[in-house]
Amino acid sequence: METLLSVRRLHGSEVYDRRGNKLGVIDDVMLDLDHSAVRYAVLSFSTPLLSATKHFAVPISALHLDTENECFVLDAEKNRLDAAHGFNVDNPPTGPDSLFTSH
Repeated sequence: METLLSVRRLHGSEVYDRRGNKLGVIDDVMLDLDHSAVRYAVLSFSTPLLSATKHFAVPISALHLDTENECFVLDAEKNRLDAAHGFNVDNPPTGPDSLFTSH
């Protein structure tokens, strides 16, 4: 059985780590129109220490749907995201961040 989810419903979905710490929300979804595929989801991650927002390119395969809590779970440590740079939304990457693909 396939799981289909509207991009409209995906936007704003909360993302947590495996320990239940909120990492942020899905801010956007990047499509590869040449290959008719989703390239990655944009995670908007708030950094409490810097009072700033970072953006990360997360492969869809790294997001695990938690239907019971109506959110996504990402196998990533919050402190690791705090230390990473993220990307500039005005110059998005062509693919997912290696931070999530090197597991």
